[in-house]
Amino acid sequence: MLTTLSLHWLALTILPVALPSAAAPPVADRVRFSAEDGLERTRSLVVKSDMTTEESIMMLGEQEMKAGEGMQRSNKQTTSVSDTYEKNADGRPARLVRHYKSIDESADIDHGDSDGAIIMERGDTPESALIGRKVAFEWDADEGVYAKSFADDEEGEDGWLEDLHQDLDLRFLLPEREVEQGQRWEYGAEVLDALFNPCGQVNVQESQARDHDVPQGGIAISMPDPASLRAYDGLEGKVKATYAGTRDVDGTRCAVIELTLKFEGLQDISDLLNEQASASGMPVTDYDVADLERVFEGKGELLWDLRAGVLYAYHLEVEQEVGVELEWLADVGIEMPIAMSQVLTGTLEVSLGSN
Repeated sequence: MLTTLSLHWLALTILPVALPSAAAPPVADRVRFSAEDGLERTRSLVVKSDMTTEESIMMLGEQEMKAGEGMQRSNKQTTSVSDTYEKNADGRPARLVRHYKSIDESADIDHGDSDGAIIMERGDTPESALIGRKVAFEWDADEGVYAKSFADDEEGEDGWLEDLHQDLDLRFLLPEREVEQGQRWEYGAEVLDALFNPCGQVNVQESQARDHDVPQGGIAISMPDPASLRAYDGLEGKVKATYAGTRDVDGTRCAVIELTLKFEGLQDISDLLNEQASASGMPVTDYDVADLERVFEGKGELLWDLRAGVLYAYHLEVEQEVGVELEWLADVGIEMPIAMSQVLTGTLEVSLGSN
C-alpha cells in the first residue's frame, strides 16, 4: 500500500518591529555674557518700597509714647542710564562707561494714627550729583575689582563713586557652564544688595539738616531709617536660581532664570546707623542697643538676551518684616534714657529693563 505524503508550506510574513530608540539627550543652553565691543544699552531701574509701621513705642525716661504707629511710607527711585561696553574680555566688560541720565527719588508718607507727640524726621533727599555725569568702570585683573573714575575729563568727588555697582547685567546669577531646563544653583546673603539695588548708591548728594517748630514741651528727634540700611551680613537663607529654558519676548530669544529667596536674621546696626546719620548731617549716637531683625521672602525672574549676550530684563518682588530695638542715653538738658521699639511690614519691588 502506498502512502501519499502531502507537504504543506507555511508562509511566514515577518513584519518590522519598532524597537525603543535611545532617548534624545536634553538640550543644554549656554547662558553667558558675550557683548560685542561698542555695544550700547539704555537701562531703566525702578526700586519701590512700601512699609507700614505696625507697632511703634518710644520710652522717654519712664514715659511711654506712641511714635508713628500706623504710619505708611512709600519710597520710589527711578534711575535711567546709558551703558557703553567699550571693551569686553573673559566673560565681563573690560571697560564700561555709564551715563547717569536721570535719577528721580520720591517719598510719600501717611502719618496714620500718629498724634504728633513726637516729631520724627529723616533728612530730605536732594537731587543726586551724578545726574548728567559719566562714570568709567575698568576691570583691574590684579585686584579682581572694577576701578571707577569719571569719564571724559569730568570732575567729581571720589566718594560719589564708592558704592556704585557696575554689574547691571547681574552676571553673577548666570550658570558657570551649559545648563539644562530644571537645573538649580544657589547663593547666600552676599548677593542681596545687588539684587535689591542693582545700581548701588546713586543718590550721593548729602542731605541738609532742617529746622522744625517743636511744640512747647516736646522733643525733636532726628532718626535714621533702619529699614533702608543695605547691609545683610548675618542673615541666614538662600537665593535659589532655576533655569526655566528659553522664551521669545517681543522677538528676542531670552534665557529664563527663575529666582526665589528667603532670609532672616538679627544684626547689630549701631555703626551703620551712625554712618547714615553722619551722611545726613545728623549727630551720632552712642547706642546701648541697636538691633535690627529682618525677614525677607520673595521671587523673581531674570531674562537674558541670548543673541546680544547681555541682560534683557529683571524683576523681583519681596515681602519683608522688620523689627527694630534701640536704646541710648540722650542729653536733653538732663541725661534721659530713651528706648524705641518698632515693627514694620511691607514690600520691595525691583524692575530693570533694557532697550
